[in-house]
Amino acid sequence: MPTIGRIQPNNFFALRLDGKDVTILKQVEGGAISAEVQRTPGGRQHYLKKHIGKPFVEDFSIQVGWTLSQALFDWIAASWTRNPRKSDGAILACDHNLAIQTERAFSNALISETSFPALDAASKEPAYLTVRFSPETITPKPGTGKLTLSSLGKQKLWQTSNFRLEIEGLETGKVKAIDSFSIIRPSGPEPAKIDFPDLKISIAEPLAQSWIDWHADFVIKGNHEDKHEKNGKILFLAPDLKTQLARVELHNLGIFRLSTESGEGSLAGLIKAELYCEWMEFQLGKAAS
Repeated sequence: MPTIGRIQPNNFFALRLDGKDVTILKQVEGGAISAEVQRTPGGRQHYLKKHIGKPFVEDFSIQVGWTLSQALFDWIAASWTRNPRKSDGAILACDHNLAIQTERAFSNALISETSFPALDAASKEPAYLTVRFSPETITPKPGTGKLTLSSLGKQKLWQTSNFRLEIEGLETGKVKAIDSFSIIRPSGPEPAKIDFPDLKISIAEPLAQSWIDWHADFVIKGNHEDKHEKNGKILFLAPDLKTQLARVELHNLGIFRLSTESGEGSLAGLIKAELYCEWMEFQLGKAAS
């Protein structure tokens, strides 16, 4: 049985949800069934006795571009809300002819983390989401059948430079970068509140006056009541830089730090703004106006 891991030449991995919706994956890690080794010093022997404990299921971690199916998108979006959804599915290992070689079926899985890559206006790197999910059970089995091209959806290219930030009342046309960020869902028997991540945003210093003014008012003057918070969105764009592939809606933003960093290869420096965000939503995009 091939090992679930990084994509190898002439094969690929896919995620199947709801028994039909399929998403091609850039990378798969985890998903093993393992047990901890327990060591005891008892007896007269000169070595430690070893046994294993109860088996447990490890989390899966997958990387995906904007080929994600509607079912995967809905699953991710729900994991950011008060009502996360459990899903059944399978990780499929396929050959270059789309034949399914092996299958690792899982049940009652919850998404625990969604990570976005660092966004950089000067980069040409492809971009991928990283999604971690925790299944209750995993069942390895031989693969059967073959994927069809129609089931895989249309490839949507996404680079880390294809983004746009919009925040009400701020000049965002010269935002250069946004650091990577992750939405982590706390685990436990009771639903826990999500601590949505802070954002670190780099802006060209000559065009950062609106950010400087907000920082002066919100932090230095102390006008940081709810009514002075802002809303915004991060748009993820197709290569035409107009069509929205998806977006993260940002609610109740507050600035708490502003610093200057030197610009590599440039006389002009960058201002780095650090913002808290009370809550976020993940939504599919539409054509930008």
